[in-house]
Order: sequence, then structure tokens, then C-alpha cells
Amino acid sequence: MAAFVLLQAGNATVTSFLTLFVAETLRMDVVWAGIALGVVAGLEVPALALIGRLSGRYSSLRLLTTGTVSGIVYYVGIAATPGSALLLLLQPLNP
Repeated sequence: MAAFVLLQAGNATVTSFLTLFVAETLRMDVVWAGIALGVVAGLEVPALALIGRLSGRYSSLRLLTTGTVSGIVYYVGIAATPGSALLLLLQPLNP
């Protein structure tokens, strides 16, 4: 249960922090944060449906591990992103 709480805390933090990160660190217009969050929101329902289908084929531990690795790649990628193109390309990895 602690792992789920920590994973969700990271996800909630990036959702609230992305606007500040885009504006202050990347020095881009705030609209890019809105676009990035919109991409994530648009992918959320299809991703949940896909996870539901995959849960019949793969173990919960494997799905959780894949999601965790995806999150790590996302956070490292966001920290290294130079601009809007990579910012948008990384959004499907957002757990």
C-alpha cells in the first residue's frame, strides 16, 4: 500500500508542478503546460481501458513494474527536456 501511495504522490506532484516547471525552468509560455496536461488527460481513459485488458494476460506485479519504470523514464526525461517537442512526446509515459 505504501508503494501505491508513493507512486500516486509523484503523479499528483507532477500534475501540480508542471505549470511552474514549464514557465520558470523551461521559460516557455504556460499554454504548453496546458497542452501537455491535456494530452495526458486525453490518454488517461484509453490507458485505463488498456490496463484492464492487459490485466488478464499479465500479472499485477508486472504491470505495476512496467508503470513504475515508465514513470522513472518520464521524470528523467522531463528533467532533461529542452523544449516543447520532447515535453509533448514524453506525456504518454506519464503514469
